[in-house]
Amino acid sequence: MPDNFSITIDASQVSAMLKRAKADIDSFIVDVTGELALEAKAAEQEMIPVKTGVLRRSLDIFGNAKKGYRVLPTARRKGVPYAIFVARDTRPHLIQPRKKKALHWMDGGNKMFANWVFHPGTTGTPFDIMAFEEIKLKAGPIMEKIADQHIARWN
Repeated sequence: MPDNFSITIDASQVSAMLKRAKADIDSFIVDVTGELALEAKAAEQEMIPVKTGVLRRSLDIFGNAKKGYRVLPTARRKGVPYAIFVARDTRPHLIQPRKKKALHWMDGGNKMFANWVFHPGTTGTPFDIMAFEEIKLKAGPIMEKIADQHIARWN
């Protein structure tokens, strides 16, 4: 073994490697969160009960990788705020006219009038919570897939 054995550490190379590692980690986080947001949107769209399809089509992804993504119905911003009533239960309640003296609707071709009606309430379909539970199961495999892609770039 040689008597004058030494190790030289070049700080600039270490710094460059750390910067590259940080950039790769940041890129990994952006890729993972973006993929999870897309999966969450698809899962919610699949679980929403469909009457007209407006709520299902209205889902969109908001946010960014640094602050996080949210899947929300854009209908909230367009004046169709009924998503919460689809997702959550509603209690029984009384419905009364706001501007007119009576409620009016058609029932089987007959005109119906009433001063008030009693709504029995509804059972919600918590599509957002159900989608979250599904995404929790998919998160690990998604992270592994993207990690493999990032590792392949290093080789």
